Amino acid sequence: MRALVLFFFLFPLSLLADDPRIEVGMPKDKALIIIKANGGKDITPGLAVVGPKGEHPLHGFYWQLKDYKAVIEVSGAERVERLTYWTEKDFGESKDHREKSARNITAFKIDRSNNQLVLE
Repeated sequence: MRALVLFFFLFPLSLLADDPRIEVGMPKDKALIIIKANGGKDITPGLAVVGPKGEHPLHGFYWQLKDYKAVIEVSGAERVERLTYWTEKDFGESKDHREKSARNITAFKIDRSNNQLVLE
């Protein structure tokens, strides 16, 4: 009985111990939950981004992670199909500079202890 109580007490703490990881192919809703839980703010509505059928404003594509000085683009409908990374500084420059400085990545880990993103 004690072991069972101890398990249920320590199990949630073990979930918090690992640094969360977002990768291409994972469910998009799960990726966005992780981003939001780590201070991510949806900045898509403030950008001049138009959907394929003229939709504007769009939501849920560009995320600012202020604590990590980064902007991440999460593309895909059901699953994450593409991840793009910019530093806040590069993203804040002109659209031309933003295009040149974009880095396509396959995954990133949020290193909470060092306040940085580990890119893959």
